[in-house]
Amino acid sequence: MSWLERRAAGSQSWYNRLRLLTIVGGVIIPVLVGLDVTGTTSDLLRWSVFGLSLVVALAAAVEGFFHFSDRWPHYRRTAELLKSDGSLFFHLCGPYSRFSHHRTAYPVFAAQVEVMMQRDVEVFVATVVRHDDDQQSEQAAGQTEHADRPSEQQPAPTEREQT
Repeated sequence: MSWLERRAAGSQSWYNRLRLLTIVGGVIIPVLVGLDVTGTTSDLLRWSVFGLSLVVALAAAVEGFFHFSDRWPHYRRTAELLKSDGSLFFHLCGPYSRFSHHRTAYPVFAAQVEVMMQRDVEVFVATVVRHDDDQQSEQAAGQTEHADRPSEQQPAPTEREQT
């Protein structure tokens, strides 16, 4: 549970930082491009825009690659489920209310935790890992489609040209 909470906090922190950098940079770049300056300031501005554009693109790529936006809610949800079940076990209520001692309820608790962890892995693979695989498949399909497309498309013949 502690590991999940640390991972959730870390993933959320990375997600927030990268998204904020992408948003703020994305707003600042057009403003900098629109400035009308001359002389040495112009070169400095051009390199600043280039550097900021590079940072924004890298931040978006890193977030897209690691899927922090998918990871942190996933980790947080699993940690909260474990906390909830741990509380039920500690108070011997819910599915553990039929037991009079923690020692006798423990095998059921352990089995429940194992089921939650197995479900956690299944959901992680289904959402985070498959999401990444789907994006790669879409990109590959888009490249294939683009490669199959003729370089210049001819307009469709009109009705008069067909007759």
